[in-house]
Amino acid sequence: MTRPSAECPRCGYNLDGTVSTWTKQCPIRGRCNECGLEFDWHRVFVLTVHPWLFEYHWRRRPLSRFLQTVLYAFRPRRFWREVRLTDPVHLMPAAVVTGLLALAGAVLLITTLVLPDYQWRLKGFFVGRSFQQYGILEATLRMPRTIIRLMPGLPVALFAMPVIFALIPTTLRQARVRRRHIVRIFFYSLIVPITIACAWCAVKLILHIIGLNGLADAVDPFYWRRHVGSSVLTTFLLQLLPGMALVLPCTVWMANWWYLGCRRYLQLEHAGRITAVLTLILFLLATIAELVFT
Repeated sequence: MTRPSAECPRCGYNLDGTVSTWTKQCPIRGRCNECGLEFDWHRVFVLTVHPWLFEYHWRRRPLSRFLQTVLYAFRPRRFWREVRLTDPVHLMPAAVVTGLLALAGAVLLITTLVLPDYQWRLKGFFVGRSFQQYGILEATLRMPRTIIRLMPGLPVALFAMPVIFALIPTTLRQARVRRRHIVRIFFYSLIVPITIACAWCAVKLILHIIGLNGLADAVDPFYWRRHVGSSVLTTFLLQLLPGMALVLPCTVWMANWWYLGCRRYLQLEHAGRITAVLTLILFLLATIAELVFT
């Protein structure tokens, strides 16, 4: 039985040449000649199954590990302390985690967009009516356009970070980070914002169901963006505030998540400087989107 090739966890450089120089015993620590990453040799040769990450348990224990991964995402320091470069990347299950949460958020968001226009009846809500009559199909088709029109900076704050990261030559040329690691950080960075969005949609939906429509509208930045223009006191600043109130916390979250991902997971030198540059570019792009499309 042949031994599998030893590869650097970060850049994928073949380490068989280093292994062939050993004569008596395997050293405890090693260093990649290509990217300079220091690692434990036993983590390169012995690939253990991660105890709770959904990527490794989606076939046998999907629900419990799904919930566990979501909960750990709310603790980014511990998340990136326990998820390591030596854990093989499985992008499909990681995408499933984000996709399922995004699907739940989309369903809740569509419901909250459609519900205020109709009288809520617990019995016979869809009896004798089509989706078109309730506006659900129309709301579904226009939802992406509605989000971009009302909150143009939010998609930028959530999705632009990996693109900006890939455009910085230092990270990929000197450290030679494989793109799969960047995609892994990106997928898991969306868990917390999407979960919070799902919770917000659920609360707004409950408020509508129990008849507190005014309170539901008060916590809805989409409502303020749609109606603030009719007020006499409306200014450009008031138009900008609802969007920036979402862009700022999303930017702070992404800064913290990517800093810990760069420092603890990718083990990059000057992780703080890299993250500061990424965050500044991200915030500027999100702000420009708000200014241009508002």
